[in-house]
Amino acid sequence: MITSPVTGPVRSPSTVIRGAWYLPERRQLDLLFTSGRRYIYSEVPMAVASRFAEAASKGRFYNLEIRNRFPCREIGGERERSAA
Repeated sequence: MITSPVTGPVRSPSTVIRGAWYLPERRQLDLLFTSGRRYIYSEVPMAVASRFAEAASKGRFYNLEIRNRFPCREIGGERERSAA
């Protein structure tokens, strides 16, 4: 069994990200932002999710390593984006 490196509320203080969950069997990273918006990122390797979990700044890591790099869709919205 593979243990997810990311699950639940973000432990270190973040002004951008409130919660994060990683589903290793689907390679999905589910991010809940402080704005209340929630996105599912697909095709995210466990190594990226692990580095995100360990990052001192979740928002900075998100902007540099996740945003616009993986396909994503907003939960509760109809918008879908893919990596540019």
